[in-house]
Amino acid sequence: MSLAGCGDEAVPPAPVDGGVRDATPIACAENSACDDRLFCNGAERCAADFCVAGTAPCVSGQRCDEFDDACRPCTDADADGDGSSSCEGDCDDADSTRYPGASEVCDAVDEDCNDTTFGRDDDSDGFESSACCNGPGLCGLDCNDLLNIVNPRAAESCNGIDDDCNGLADALDGVCLPCGAGYRGTTPDCMDIDECAEGIAACDQDPVAPCENQSGTFLCRCPSGYEGDGRGGAGCAEIDECARDLDDCDIDPVAACTNSAGAFSCACPVGFVGVGRGADGCLFDDPALFGLVAGPTGTLDTPFDPATTSYVLTLGAGATAVTLTPSVSMPARASIVADGATAASGVPIDVATAGLGARIIDIVVTTESGASRTYRVTIVRRGTYFKASGSGANDEFGYAVALSTDGNTLAVGARGERSGADGIGGSETDNTEIDAGAVYVFVRGPSGWTQQA
Repeated sequence: MSLAGCGDEAVPPAPVDGGVRDATPIACAENSACDDRLFCNGAERCAADFCVAGTAPCVSGQRCDEFDDACRPCTDADADGDGSSSCEGDCDDADSTRYPGASEVCDAVDEDCNDTTFGRDDDSDGFESSACCNGPGLCGLDCNDLLNIVNPRAAESCNGIDDDCNGLADALDGVCLPCGAGYRGTTPDCMDIDECAEGIAACDQDPVAPCENQSGTFLCRCPSGYEGDGRGGAGCAEIDECARDLDDCDIDPVAACTNSAGAFSCACPVGFVGVGRGADGCLFDDPALFGLVAGPTGTLDTPFDPATTSYVLTLGAGATAVTLTPSVSMPARASIVADGATAASGVPIDVATAGLGARIIDIVVTTESGASRTYRVTIVRRGTYFKASGSGANDEFGYAVALSTDGNTLAVGARGERSGADGIGGSETDNTEIDAGAVYVFVRGPSGWTQQA
């Protein structure tokens, strides 16, 4: 069959969208996407991602034969008297019903000598019915002319219809495919399955592994103290923090770590209290003195024992001072207050002992935990025996005594002394006077008491 297109006469605009004349550009990636399967309007091609029309192959003095894809010589004679010659586009100059401008009907004949029109577009979607043809292989492109949503430009959707008239419907055309694992429905309308909310996630229950939904899948998270993927018999394995040195138990002092199911605990050593973790995890809690030494002249009545809190310190008769040296096992974690003043562990404390009366010294140990213990030391003097240098029967030595305010001078009266000597330092062997009386004076020095006069 032939189509008009001869000489310098204008030919219809070249289709670029599958045979339908339309101003809408068609996107493309290659030339084959633009081919309208027609010869007479030239070869369409893809340029800058859009289809562009081809150039008509026939020149002046030729007519285009679409059926044979050839250019034929044309004549100016109007053989069938329909008003058009073959050079004027009459595709069959022997048939007066076929000429440019004739009404196209739905058949296998090209009445209007325009091979791009086929005679019916019942759904008015711009594409003519594929039931209408102009010859073998030259038919409209609308595979369903009753639905305007079906045409070569339509997008394929999941509806059981060949929407884009390419001969493939739904899954065969790449849509409406079953969604993959973890999704529900068909493409492109896939919905994520929330395995956690629907109770189909196989997370461990002993211990309980929390489920976390993710796109197309889910995760099982082992609880604290466990590791693994949370699925299956060994999905969550218990972590031995102690053996793997993952614990945060105190190291000064060292707290013992004990592993337990999903956790661990820390235990402070003996003498400490606390949870064994953190800055104040283990606090020293033993307020016992480590040692208590008296010197240089005094001695404790019993050997020091940390559990014994009361002691007596006996001084020599002439001693005027003594030292006490308290010490604790952990000086950095315990304080010492002796006789109301702060003392350092292992450093002697000078204790004044003026006078003859007893002296009480309290030593208080307080640990960083707040535990406290008081040690008491009672300082007493050893008894002193005074005897007159000129003693005699019935002298009544000690009938009266007087002690100086500093406690270092003692006067002892003997009213029955019989010496007839006068003044200080008289003869002690004279016994010529009855009840003459005498006074003996003693002084205390570093070595004790001595008679002065």
